Amino acid sequence: MLDPAAAVRVRAIEAQRIGYLVRELSLMGADTAQAELLAKGIYLALLGVFAARRYNPALAEDAVFRRIVALALDAVGGRRR
Repeated sequence: MLDPAAAVRVRAIEAQRIGYLVRELSLMGADTAQAELLAKGIYLALLGVFAARRYNPALAEDAVFRRIVALALDAVGGRRR
């Protein structure tokens, strides 16, 4: 956040992570716009879990994150029941 060079690198790594999710969601049938929104949502939810674990571990339940991922997969028809 304070080091511009580090911020550039972090943004590049985040773009790779989100790009991976976009590709996977696209392979599951999401169109580009849907895949990008879902990928960002999944990634931001994960960051929230990681952040909350530092100050409120009870809030950062893995089950909550897994449910968010399940909802995203359901949105593209990627889950088999």
